[in-house]
Amino acid sequence: MITGTGGLLLHLWLVVGLSVLGTALLMALIQSRLLAWLSCFNVAAKQRFLWFIALFPYGIGLYAITLVLTPALTHEFLSVDHGHLHSLQGHFHWFSWQGAGVLLLSMVAGWKLLVMLWRRSQHHHQLQTLLAFSEVDATGCYRVESDIPNAFTLGLLNPKILISRALDHALTTDELDIVYRHELAHQRARDPLRLSLFGMLVAVFIPPARQELYATLELLIEQQADAEVASQFRDPSAIAATLVKVNRLALRYQRQAPDFSACGFCTTVIEARIQQLLGSDHGRSFPIPSFLLSTFALVAVGMYYANSLHHSIETLLHYHP
Repeated sequence: MITGTGGLLLHLWLVVGLSVLGTALLMALIQSRLLAWLSCFNVAAKQRFLWFIALFPYGIGLYAITLVLTPALTHEFLSVDHGHLHSLQGHFHWFSWQGAGVLLLSMVAGWKLLVMLWRRSQHHHQLQTLLAFSEVDATGCYRVESDIPNAFTLGLLNPKILISRALDHALTTDELDIVYRHELAHQRARDPLRLSLFGMLVAVFIPPARQELYATLELLIEQQADAEVASQFRDPSAIAATLVKVNRLALRYQRQAPDFSACGFCTTVIEARIQQLLGSDHGRSFPIPSFLLSTFALVAVGMYYANSLHHSIETLLHYHP
């Protein structure tokens, strides 16, 4: 049995873990409806909402901790006299469902951390290998000696633009300029880092939901880069034509699943990208003020009734059949 601060921290770890996983499961159940609702918004608004979906389970976890530690607004926030679980004075029993839950959550979190570190190591090794077989041109772009026609941006903190020799030889000067500007947009926005962070956040979702969220953000990031390039040209159809040409060249080499955080010129479905380039309706912006006010109202109501919610959580934690 662990008492005092140690017991309290283990209880809080259980609360936040169950809250995060439970919320992620519920979000996965309604995810298709949420993504369908996003169709009326523009690319920037869709990205913000995707990040909200990814962060929402963690926000609920922190909110659950707040409800446990703060019985009511009439008390001092996170005061010492209410910073514990009253019925057991912070005692934590290993031989209980709480103990099993803490061990299971710790094992899952540890495994996820190890997988993440291993993948980061693999990504770094892949980047160094590609750079070793590349030459840098005057623009700072790396020309990779490869027979696979492809262009992508790779690297988290210092992303690099890589274009294969096969693609270099297959495209005209104007088409290569479009490809380079597209990858430059990824580099400036540090999109590989954004994809990597997003992948870490959605790791708590079930695999189908996680893959759909990642693929959706990947498509939106490509559309954002397309839009930035289109703003530099009078005729966006030239960009769409280049996209179709590169996609045809690289079709046989398309990867089946995301294996590392890289932004490739043709790693997503091109229909939505072409529709955005040639269409006139780019959607409306996201109503941020209304969204923030609604969120604040829900949090305030929850805090007002924190006393009953606090004791409900305690009752669940201390239930022994």
